[in-house]
Amino acid sequence: MNLYRVVLSVAQAAQLNTGRQIKAEVVAHSRLDAALIAEGAADVTLNRPDIEYTHAVSVIPVNKQAPAMSVAA
Repeated sequence: MNLYRVVLSVAQAAQLNTGRQIKAEVVAHSRLDAALIAEGAADVTLNRPDIEYTHAVSVIPVNKQAPAMSVAA
């Protein structure tokens, strides 16, 4: 798992760019997974979820490994 910095653009209906952006850091297996995770998390925070949505415009790997998940027994 790696850490990715994702930049999302907020779209509204057919208007692909409203000028609003959301930036997030996401732990994922790949750049595609990072984009999908960030989009899903950001979509639920929008003011008008009936007509607004996000799409990734940039996914950049961060040069540090994400901390390993550990499970207590």
